[in-house]
Amino acid sequence: MTKLSQVFAEIIEYNQKELCWIVSPELGKFLYKKALAIKAKKILEIGTSIGYSGLWFAWALKKNHGILYTIESNKYRFASAEKFFQKSRLAKYIVQIKGHAPEDIPRIKGKWDLVFFDATKCEHILYFQAIKDKLRKHGLLIVDNVESHKEAMKNFLETIVNDENFEVNIFRDFDKGILVARKIKPLAT
Repeated sequence: MTKLSQVFAEIIEYNQKELCWIVSPELGKFLYKKALAIKAKKILEIGTSIGYSGLWFAWALKKNHGILYTIESNKYRFASAEKFFQKSRLAKYIVQIKGHAPEDIPRIKGKWDLVFFDATKCEHILYFQAIKDKLRKHGLLIVDNVESHKEAMKNFLETIVNDENFEVNIFRDFDKGILVARKIKPLAT
């Protein structure tokens, strides 16, 4: 078992005891493959939890020579993620931000190749407003729990589905439902 495999297993075991809301291994692999496929060099994750999805991204970013910015508001999950990132030996590909995404997103410079939402569901509309100008053309937005938490995300889902700047696909039967949106044209300024 590789060092990274051991850390993934440790996170899954920790989550079974503490319930920290991590993505499934299948979704983790999907995120990894998407990041590799688009050759992502800069990824934003909103909702670090204890670092499971972040490690899938960091693994891809190691190969792509990129960096993950990951935001978490809960100090205990933030600290747990930091510990797991260090153990994985992928910490140099990760910038952890402890804070509230709608306020912290504007402080991060540059554009992203991929953005992943897996945080407070009723705030997804705020995250979307904060990231849509900063996602590069052809960049991806991936959102978890669109089926299991669709009521909490109703405003966000209606907004993105009707935004002509994005091509949206919803996979209701994958995990707890995921949305994959590709930015097809830059926003008018």
